[in-house]
Amino acid sequence: MGVPEFPVLVESHFNWLRGCGLLPTIKEETRVVYSNESVSLTVYHGRSSWEVGIEIGFGSFEDEVFSMSELLRLGRGSGADSYRNPIAVDAFELEKALKMQSERLKESGETALTGEQTVIAQLKNNRDSWSKKYELETRLEQARPLADAAFRDGDYNRVCELLAPLESALSPAESKKLKFALRKNTGA
Repeated sequence: MGVPEFPVLVESHFNWLRGCGLLPTIKEETRVVYSNESVSLTVYHGRSSWEVGIEIGFGSFEDEVFSMSELLRLGRGSGADSYRNPIAVDAFELEKALKMQSERLKESGETALTGEQTVIAQLKNNRDSWSKKYELETRLEQARPLADAAFRDGDYNRVCELLAPLESALSPAESKKLKFALRKNTGA
């Protein structure tokens, strides 16, 4: 259940969106949507998560939607990977979270509010880059313990199978292990 005054609080903190050509078009208990012909921005308060978040879409809102962390990557980049939506379980926390989100949007995401194709392309490019980086980190995290065990057991072929595809992301120590395993594997 949302805070009854949520739409009023949103409008008080996000009124500046009107200057960007975005008007409130939907006002519900847990979400307010600002939009114009090319941009839709939703400010929401999660019904069970209590998260206060922002999503932006272009064209019809059913198309690709970008989150606040993606908007942070567009602006300053730093902190985007560790960003989490604030949680608000009462009116005081909600007021604080909405103010914080409004300031973040002004600082890092205001360029996205134009709906320009170059900005949308940059958001998509950033998403693809982040996704590939995250995939590589996840694969490396899964491979590390297996490669360590294989190295201890002298199974250098397995070490090569696990680490060679991830070579660009290896630490210096892991690179040395891989080079050693490659030498042992080829008999050099």
